[in-house]
Amino acid sequence: PVSEPQVAKEKRVWVHSIVVNKASQPRNLLLYATVASTQQATISARVKAVVQAILVRDGHRVQHGQLLVKLSDSNLTLALQRSKANLLEMQATLRLQQLSVESEHKNLKQHLAILKIQQRQLKRLEALSGRQFASKESIDHQQSVVNTQELAVESAQRSILTLQQKIKQSEAGLLRVKASLASAENDLSYTKVKAPFNGLITAMHAAKGEHVNV
Repeated sequence: PVSEPQVAKEKRVWVHSIVVNKASQPRNLLLYATVASTQQATISARVKAVVQAILVRDGHRVQHGQLLVKLSDSNLTLALQRSKANLLEMQATLRLQQLSVESEHKNLKQHLAILKIQQRQLKRLEALSGRQFASKESIDHQQSVVNTQELAVESAQRSILTLQQKIKQSEAGLLRVKASLASAENDLSYTKVKAPFNGLITAMHAAKGEHVNV
């Protein structure tokens, strides 16, 4: 028997169409990230003191130079006063030594003038002795006077040199005292802990009344 031919049936395809218009459309993209500051500072005490007041807490926003923590400054104020007293004392000592040098210069000038007079007197006696008008005893006495005056001149010169060396020592001591004073002033300023830049306080590890060290 002859089989009947199979007629292929057309498959139906469902199509959904939309009209596409050209336009700018926003796009949303979800990202996971960690935000970190470009500046981060751990601020600690620069002097040994007691925490007197805390003006900020965790999460506070602060501005550059804003006071964060106040430390007790009683001991550091006393140290500053001692440094100022040492400075005044050293300045007075240096001034007295300078006055002493000026006085010794005047004294040396007088001794030199007297020495010249005594030396001229000795020459006159020696000249008179050559003509039998002055005794050997008078010449010896005058020579002794000249020698004594020369010793007085040398003593005045040594005093000036000694005082000049003491002045140099005092000037060096004055520099040390000024450095100590500057250090005391710096230490006193360190009792005010300030923000180094604008930022956010992430953690405060100090408490009022706490003893902190450098």
